Amino acid sequence: MCGGIRFQLNKIPRTEFQKFFTNDEIDKLFKKENYESFFWSPIPLLPIEKDDKIELIKWGNRSDQTKLPKTGWAKQESLKQGKWNYLHPEPTKISADSGFEKGVWFEIPSGGLKGIIINKNDEDHAYMVTRPADPDYLELTKHDRQPIEIYQN
Repeated sequence: MCGGIRFQLNKIPRTEFQKFFTNDEIDKLFKKENYESFFWSPIPLLPIEKDDKIELIKWGNRSDQTKLPKTGWAKQESLKQGKWNYLHPEPTKISADSGFEKGVWFEIPSGGLKGIIINKNDEDHAYMVTRPADPDYLELTKHDRQPIEIYQN
């Protein structure tokens, strides 16, 4: 799969971070060039391209209280089979420079991954779309699922 991502901070307005962090935390974040978000982080976030801007949205769901799939990923096969239709998923682009799985960072050459957004109780949750791993990804990460890149033409 892809348990973490890395993206450039200068692509995202500070106001997006203010939704989740204090000003002191944001000041510390912006001393770095990149931000790393992991699904197991205290506040897992995904940078989503929306209306030619990037917004930060909660990555999936880890709460028993929220009536959403308790995961951060959506299998492409289950989406095609309609298993997510009752949640009205909206396709989206996750903006990321690198991905992380099982201790290995890997480049995302296209800069974008397929995702879906689910809105529940006026709150958006983003899920990364995955497919069965190709041999190269499997060898690199030792994981049998991989994120799907969005290639720009």
